[in-house]
Amino acid sequence: MKKKLKLALLLMTALVLGTSQDLGVLTPASFGNNHVVLADTKTKSKSVKKDDKAIKAAKKAVKKLEKDQTQENLDLATKKVKSVKNKKVKKQLKKRIVTVKAAIEAKKQEQAAQTAAEAAVANLEANQTRENVDDAKNKVNAVSDSAKKDAFNNRINAVVSAIDAKEAEAARQAEEARKAEEARQAQEQAAEAARQAQEQAAAAAAQQAQQQEQAAGGYKRDYRGRWHRPNGQYASKAEIAAAGLPW
Repeated sequence: MKKKLKLALLLMTALVLGTSQDLGVLTPASFGNNHVVLADTKTKSKSVKKDDKAIKAAKKAVKKLEKDQTQENLDLATKKVKSVKNKKVKKQLKKRIVTVKAAIEAKKQEQAAQTAAEAAVANLEANQTRENVDDAKNKVNAVSDSAKKDAFNNRINAVVSAIDAKEAEAARQAEEARKAEEARQAQEQAAEAARQAQEQAAAAAAQQAQQQEQAAGGYKRDYRGRWHRPNGQYASKAEIAAAGLPW
C-alpha cells in the first residue's frame, strides 16, 4: 500500500514538473534514487492538427491571392478560409480577402468603364455629331486610369475640332448663299423696276402721242417733222396753220 502511494505521488510530481510546454510531451524527472520516464503524449487533438493544416493552406491561398488578384484565386482563398475553425485566424484572413475582393471589383468596374468609353469614342469618330460628343465625354468621365482617360479625351478633342471646322465651313457657305440670294433678289427687283419704268414710259409716251394726235385734229407728224393727214397723205402748210399746229 505504501509502495503504491509513493509511486502515485512520484507520478503526480513528475507530471507537474516534468512537462515540456514547447514539445507537448512528458520528460524524465528524478527524485532521489527514483526515476520516472513518461512516454510521449500528444497534447494536440486530431481536430486541432486538422485545423492547423487548414490554417496553413488558407494562409497560402490568401497570400497567393494578394500576389495574383484573380477571380479564380479569390474563389480558392475563400474556400480555404471557410475550412478554418480558429475564429481569430479566420477573421484576419477574411479581412485580407475582403480587401483584395474590393480591388478585384474595382478592376472589373474600371475595365467595364474603359470598354464603354472605347465604344463611345469609336462611335463618335465614325459619326461625328455633337450628341455623340456628349455621350463619349460622359463615358470617359467614368474611367479612373488617368493615362487612358487622357488618351480618350485627346481622341474626343480631335473630333470636336473637326466638327468645329465643318460647322464653320457650313456657316461660311450658308452666309455666302444668303448673300448670293440677296444679290439675285436685288437684281430681279432692279430688273422688274426697270421693266415697269419702261412700260410706264412707253404708256406715257403713247398717251402723250394720243393726246397730241387728238389735239392735232388727226394730223400726225413724222420723224422728219412733216405733217400727214389721217389718210397718210402729206398735209399742206395752210392746213397745218388752220389746225393751229406749228409747221
